Amino acid sequence: MKNYTIRFIRPWISIAILVGGLLLYFGGIVLVRKTIGVPIIFLLAWTSVCGALGYYLLKKVARKKLIVTLTAETLLIQASPSVAVQQIPLNQIASYAYHNYNENKHLIFRLHSGQKVVLRHQGALCAKDDIEVLAADFEMQRIALFSTVDASDQVIIKREKTFFEKPIANILGWIVVVSLLYLTGYLLLRGIKTGKTGSVFMMYGNGLAYLSAWWNARRARSKVWL
Repeated sequence: MKNYTIRFIRPWISIAILVGGLLLYFGGIVLVRKTIGVPIIFLLAWTSVCGALGYYLLKKVARKKLIVTLTAETLLIQASPSVAVQQIPLNQIASYAYHNYNENKHLIFRLHSGQKVVLRHQGALCAKDDIEVLAADFEMQRIALFSTVDASDQVIIKREKTFFEKPIANILGWIVVVSLLYLTGYLLLRGIKTGKTGSVFMMYGNGLAYLSAWWNARRARSKVWL
């Protein structure tokens, strides 16, 4: 038996904070505009204040912690001491998938009943947790189950391929590589047009983010648990 800590951001609270932050931000601008106009100094300061407040609330209010326990027969999930523990017998899990894209991680369990249980970790807003270790340990236990039970016992748990393991991801990856090489050559020969700097940085950022996730997925195939 082993315990794991999973940290994530609750989506509905995040949406409420975002909507409230936007109302506060634009409401403050409208209020100031009616009195003294909108000086650029105020706009910069107000943007910083609202951004910092939203970030603080996301980390302090929207963030939540789960305690997950993996035993030889069961997966236990506890949201808090006052909430009943969710028990998932391993023989009720039909398949699982683990996704990691830019430190946003998802561990998904699909049950024979059709229910889906999702554990999340948002790397930008949550401190490091044990979700990757849990995925690795679960895979090792899945392999052990596969090697010790008969097919008739219906305990075999399938691992679903991630998007970056599928052929379409390889095709898109090479398209991105060729596109970035072409863009680089074009910029070296002709330079960046006025007003297009932001677009160029966005294309490089999105392309490199995809390639990073694609490369990590390809490299991860050599690990035993993947």
